[in-house]
Amino acid sequence: MARARRGQVEEFAKEAWRVSTYSRSNSSNDLGCLLTTLIVAVCLFVPLVGHIFLTVMIIGDDLSTTEKLLWLLLVWLVPVAGPLLYLLLGQRRNRLL
Repeated sequence: MARARRGQVEEFAKEAWRVSTYSRSNSSNDLGCLLTTLIVAVCLFVPLVGHIFLTVMIIGDDLSTTEKLLWLLLVWLVPVAGPLLYLLLGQRRNRLL
């Protein structure tokens, strides 16, 4: 009985070793993980940098303090439409020309 159990343990260990070496040698998983990480980083940091850039633009613009605060709230709380609205409607005409 002990020999049968030892045989099962050895077979299990061999199978575990085979699976672990296969997963380490499979580089397509590493590439997929790298691409996923890159996509997530771009999707997080590009909008963040854009919002920071717009914040600097709004603070430097010749708006009243209330207008600046309202534009900053709109830009940061409404993710896509806020920055677009500021770029289309919020800037003063003398800055665009």
